[in-house]
Amino acid sequence: MPAHPEFEVNLVRDGSQGGDTSQQMDLPNLCRLAAQGDAMAFTRLVDATQDDLMPLACLLTHDSTLAEDCLQECYMIAWRKRSVLDGIRDPAAWLRVVLRQVAANARRRRDTLRAHERPLIEGLVTAQSELTELAEDWGAELVARLRSCVEGLSPTARHLVEAHYREGTPLNELATEAGRSASWSRMTLLRIRQVLATCLARAAQP
Repeated sequence: MPAHPEFEVNLVRDGSQGGDTSQQMDLPNLCRLAAQGDAMAFTRLVDATQDDLMPLACLLTHDSTLAEDCLQECYMIAWRKRSVLDGIRDPAAWLRVVLRQVAANARRRRDTLRAHERPLIEGLVTAQSELTELAEDWGAELVARLRSCVEGLSPTARHLVEAHYREGTPLNELATEAGRSASWSRMTLLRIRQVLATCLARAAQP
C-alpha cells in the first residue's frame, strides 16, 4: 500500500499516447514535488509515464496481466522511495530500471513455482493469509520449504497431496479410492493445507 493516504496508483488505459506533453516536459519538477510528498504531482508523473512503460512491462513479462501488476508495483516502489526522486534528471529512465527489477523478480517467482505446485501454494495463502507476503518474497526457497513440509506429512496425507496437486486426480476419484465421500476429500485437503501453512510459517521464523 502507498505510504500517503491520498495517493493511489491508477493505471488508466484510455488510449492516450505518452500522457500530457506539458507533463512530459516538466518531469523533473514533478519529481521534485513528489519527493516532498506531493501526491498530486506523483499522480501526474504516473499519468505522464505509464503509457511509455506499459509496452516495456509487456515485453519483459509476455503476460499482460502480470505486466499491469509489475507496473503497479513499480510505481508503488517509486512512491515509497520518493525521497530519491528529487534531483533525478531522467525520471523515465529511472522508472525503467525499477520496472526491469520488478519484472525480473516476478518472472523468477512465476517460473520457479511449477504448474503442479501453484494451486497448492495458492491454497496455502488462502488458508493462511499471512503467507501472502512470504510467498512473494521466498520464490525458490518457498518451493524447497514446501517440499520439505510435504515430506513430513503422514503417508496418507502425502498421497492425497501428490495425487491431487501433482497428478491432477479429481477429488471424487480420491474419495472413491479411499471409500469415502467427496466432502471427506475436500475437508481432508483443507486440514492438510492448514498443517502445511503452519509448517511453512514456522520455517520462516528466524
